[in-house]
Amino acid sequence: DEWIGAAGKYLALFLNSFAILATVPNVRGQLQDPMEMHSVLSRAFTIVCLIYAAVMTCGYLGVGSNVGDNIIETISIELPWVGKLISVALICNILMSAPLILFCIVAAIEDSGDDVIRTPMT
Repeated sequence: DEWIGAAGKYLALFLNSFAILATVPNVRGQLQDPMEMHSVLSRAFTIVCLIYAAVMTCGYLGVGSNVGDNIIETISIELPWVGKLISVALICNILMSAPLILFCIVAAIEDSGDDVIRTPMT
């Protein structure tokens, strides 16, 4: 019965990785042929799922079921320098991802009207 709760937690984490969907309308608006959006999304989701499958397989082969809920904490105990490297990589990921997401949100706001607040570069 515990696996049901765990499966829900991991499914929520997995689906949260697709939070980039807020940028889809902006991306579609910039496509040369907006009808290609379905194939673009299909390819993107396929690539993400394949990468996740590879990471999960490598993680399971590397540590098996002898890992806690947070693999970074487990790795940090065993290999402190790897834990620090992972922490730095996560910070870099956030710093590089945030502008991409914010750009799409700001562009969507700017495209929603033509008053002073929604005029680009003002």
